Amino acid sequence: MRMDIAAFDKLKSLISQRLRELWHANDAGIFSTSALYRRLIEGGLNLPAATVLPGSTIKSPYFFAGDGAFPLLTNLMKPFGGTNLTHQQRIYNYR
Repeated sequence: MRMDIAAFDKLKSLISQRLRELWHANDAGIFSTSALYRRLIEGGLNLPAATVLPGSTIKSPYFFAGDGAFPLLTNLMKPFGGTNLTHQQRIYNYR
């Protein structure tokens, strides 16, 4: 089985590419062996600095959105788990 995890920078340059073949690995296991993961952890993606979002006074970092299998990192967000979610958590998961 081959899995692709790819991301592109603002100039549409590929910053992460095809992963090696892994037969019995889940998404999180595959991601943890990727160059994208290493660069996220080491700060090697040259992401822009956190910015105040329109209509807010809070700085927010640039981030990737993953599914529930991915780890929660400063620059990698994932949905809230469980069924007893607050209204705000359900809105976040919907978006």
